[in-house]
Amino acid sequence: MRRIPWLILLALGVAFANPQELLENARDLEQKGLISQAYTLLHQALKENPKKDVRFEILTELASLELSKDPVKNPDSALVHLMQAKSLYGENYRKMDRVYYLLGLTYMELGRYVDAARAFETVATRFPKSPYFEDALDGVEEAFKKNFKEVEAIAGDVPITKVEVDARIEEMPPLFRGKYETPEGRKQLLDRMIDEILMTKEAEARKLDLKQGVRQQLKRSRAQILQRALYEEEVRNKVQISDSDIEKYYRQHKDEFKVPARADIRRIVVDTRDEAEEILRLLRQGAPFDSLARARSKAPEAANGGLIRGFTPSTKPDEIAKVVFRMKEGQISDIIPLKDGKFAIVKLEKLTPESYRPLKAVRHTIENKLRREAEKKRWEAFRQELRKKYGVKYQSDLAKQAQELEQRFGIQLQDTTGGTPKENGQE
Repeated sequence: MRRIPWLILLALGVAFANPQELLENARDLEQKGLISQAYTLLHQALKENPKKDVRFEILTELASLELSKDPVKNPDSALVHLMQAKSLYGENYRKMDRVYYLLGLTYMELGRYVDAARAFETVATRFPKSPYFEDALDGVEEAFKKNFKEVEAIAGDVPITKVEVDARIEEMPPLFRGKYETPEGRKQLLDRMIDEILMTKEAEARKLDLKQGVRQQLKRSRAQILQRALYEEEVRNKVQISDSDIEKYYRQHKDEFKVPARADIRRIVVDTRDEAEEILRLLRQGAPFDSLARARSKAPEAANGGLIRGFTPSTKPDEIAKVVFRMKEGQISDIIPLKDGKFAIVKLEKLTPESYRPLKAVRHTIENKLRREAEKKRWEAFRQELRKKYGVKYQSDLAKQAQELEQRFGIQLQDTTGGTPKENGQE
């Protein structure tokens, strides 16, 4: 159905207004952030004697706006509209889950926590396939916290229960949690929660939430929170990494999990070849390698009998690495000339061959990697899908559209001389 611009609908008046078109145009306006105009269209749609199913949609849409959108937020009015919607159909109507969920939110706003819990519970028990099911379960829990008898304080008319304070402590990082588990820390947190409630009430009473700068910040914060929720619902909850995916990646990328060969060696480093030849002769006659290393070696590890653990093929110096991994355990090398002009002799004490980390040890790492890649791919596809669904126009598109209108209707919409048409002598 082609939608008629809302200003034209208002201008045409009651006789020509279609309730369904008014409803759809109101939803478009809400998406654009024009809440007051959307609210006006919804009320006009109610006056057009809409069919029962359309009336139901209009009433729940009004309630939704009255629960969450300034400047029309009004939970008392939302309750009236929801009760009207509820009276239109029986309890098993397929869309009644939305009414009960919105009733739960409304009762929470009004401080009627027992009624809120019952409304949320109705969604959770009667409509297990409802898109509101998980949120309704959360709502039951939240209403329970508010209705819990162990109230620690009442800020204005808002109770703060022991359960809520405990939950706030549980949300904290473990590093800071201990501070607030003491009586003094708990009192400090409770005072902070009281301040949050009272300051929010006072800011709303002064209509600070209607100031342009504040509205912009609230709008950005709301957008960020909703985007995170959308990511959670559309991406994170839908990406599943199977055992077979993990095993396949392990097989195809096994080199990523390679553990290089390692060697425990003893080393003697001296300044001249003559000294190196003398030491090598003594070693071959049976002199202990560690004793000679302590007595003659110029290397840092001399005091430890020349012992170096965990020597790998990439360990410097390269000259020694090239020799070590060709040797057998217990073998003593020939003299190895070093690039710095010194000379080395090494003994291979222990060799651990090259190996691979087992799948069990790297499963979690692989799963996280595959999940990140899958989530990134799905999110990008979803972003492109939204561009097609809602449409995006850049400045160049708008300029081209204006040019086409100029050519079609013979009017000037763009000024190419730097001023407005009127400033350039045109009326």
